[in-house]
Amino acid sequence: MSVSPAEHALLTTARVALDAEGDPALAQAVLRRRQPAPARLSPTAARLLEATVARGLVRALVVGGGWRRAPALEGPTPRVGRLWHTAPPPALSLGAPAFTLLRWLTTTDPASAAATAPPPPADLGSDLLWALVADRLRAADLPVRGFAGGTLVWLLCPDALVDAAPRGLDLAPLLRGDGATVLAGLQARLARRWADMERVKATMTDPAELARFGARQAAALGALLDAAEAAARPDLVSFLVEAAATALPAGAAADAGATALDPSAPLGERAEARHAAGAFLRAAARVDAWRTRLGAVRFFDDEYAAAQATLAHWAPHAAALPRAAALAHPLDALRGDLR
Repeated sequence: MSVSPAEHALLTTARVALDAEGDPALAQAVLRRRQPAPARLSPTAARLLEATVARGLVRALVVGGGWRRAPALEGPTPRVGRLWHTAPPPALSLGAPAFTLLRWLTTTDPASAAATAPPPPADLGSDLLWALVADRLRAADLPVRGFAGGTLVWLLCPDALVDAAPRGLDLAPLLRGDGATVLAGLQARLARRWADMERVKATMTDPAELARFGARQAAALGALLDAAEAAARPDLVSFLVEAAATALPAGAAADAGATALDPSAPLGERAEARHAAGAFLRAAARVDAWRTRLGAVRFFDDEYAAAQATLAHWAPHAAALPRAAALAHPLDALRGDLR
């Protein structure tokens, strides 16, 4: 099988863009290299691109958490196992929009001031592809512009959406059917990302920048927890429990995520920034309240099996959740005192 040089460039870009474990420096070099791309693909190149993207999406869901045993609470009886044992394969349709995104990525330097990705379509496959590409750009230290129209991107890399204002997010489709399968397959990756974001916040010096960062986190986590509670799917916020265990070791301080703020900035701005930085703490505290409710489900209640499966899954990391509630309170109190 042979492809043209332009088709080869497009296929190389696709492989690099979906290789989350690859060298970030190599990814940056490939993704910044402006190359010609074909306006249309030969049948051979089209088959290769389809296979590359399909394998990239499946790998993302397996490596991102699908390989681990976890409860799945969709349906009357909870199932525990790896993703391919607890849910059917999600139907992820990809077509012209995927080609458009990857062609843009091949022909454009994302670091250029005018570089803005084409908006994502509303289907689940495109939403996942756009989120994975955005996260790859972030990891390669490249700007992420034009991706905020998706939904998964707000969970995977809200820190990278620096040019996007928080908006009303509807994450309910990610809590049922194929959307729930995709979200379940990203739990481990999401846990790492949210723990990493807490570490990054500790290095930020600009109160306004930190406040915007926290606002994006609050929008994403608030929408997710609202949707998860409405759907009775605590299993799909398990990444927050794991992230809390990493980000909140015993003895963590309430302002640990805002210790580098410029001391010359006005006190009120620093207080607002610290409060915004507590978005993750408040979300974890909300999960802790949910954990308490699950523990109160009685053995003869219909929800008992699901509650016990969730609590057992959370148990290795659950000690961090009460710490989140205790750490969030001083940040809220300080903000109130300064108003």
